[in-house]
Amino acid sequence: MVKQNKKTAGFTLLEIMISVTILAFISLFTSRMISQGVKAKGKIQADIDRTSALNAALSLISKDIEQAFNYRDVNVELHNAAQTERRSKVTGKLAGNNPAGTPGGVNPVTPGGTPALSPEAEEEFKLKEEIIYTQFMGEVDKLNFTSLNNFRPVKNLAQSEQSEIGYYLENCSSRIDKKKSSQCLWRRTSPIIDEDVTDGGNSSVLIENVKSLQFRYLGPGHEEEWVESWKSKEGEEITKNKFPTAVEVTLVILDTKFNPPREIAMTVVAPLRFPNNKKDEKSAVVN
Repeated sequence: MVKQNKKTAGFTLLEIMISVTILAFISLFTSRMISQGVKAKGKIQADIDRTSALNAALSLISKDIEQAFNYRDVNVELHNAAQTERRSKVTGKLAGNNPAGTPGGVNPVTPGGTPALSPEAEEEFKLKEEIIYTQFMGEVDKLNFTSLNNFRPVKNLAQSEQSEIGYYLENCSSRIDKKKSSQCLWRRTSPIIDEDVTDGGNSSVLIENVKSLQFRYLGPGHEEEWVESWKSKEGEEITKNKFPTAVEVTLVILDTKFNPPREIAMTVVAPLRFPNNKKDEKSAVVN
């Protein structure tokens, strides 16, 4: 009877050590790749969040400006135009009765040379005063105006779309650490429009760590070059009771995760959909 030797199959110690070493390198390489991927994702996500916050703030500012509300009472304008026309016809007839316009004649004249009217006639042709509450008060680093972009938090709330809106910079406490503070962008809103468009209502923080906020304006009398101030209530006569046609907004924030902090800037141009400005008589004649 012949005996057969069976050869035992398996790995040698050297082969096992080489396999374990290769597996260790692969595991280490994979873990490092995963770690770097997670860090890169976190960094990209943080950049997206910061850019998104900046973009969201500018988007809200643009919507508010686009809905800027400039009201003119057409009824008062029509009434005054009719009164002026009636007065002109009466003074014309009086001038015809007294061509020389002598002070001692039947119809006295005013210092301007036009026939004077009696107190009763002056009262009859009295013009109505138009009270204007809608305003646009813009400076280089703050802006207050009336808008139709009022947000109603409750459905069917008894509020109109009209509101006062303001943007300005002021320090605020950090949302994460109340002990820290920074310069913040504030948005003020008031559902009540009154004579002072720069005050009233409630304010809330839009974004923290703001380095600068800049506004520039384009409109009647300043169509060719941006200006850093636009006041419809005071200031230049050319901007009185008028809104700009476009506003440029530049917002710069600081990324405090870097040392020194890194600046992130963004600029948008917001056109006013309906400035509703009254045309000057001179420009109307030219056109």
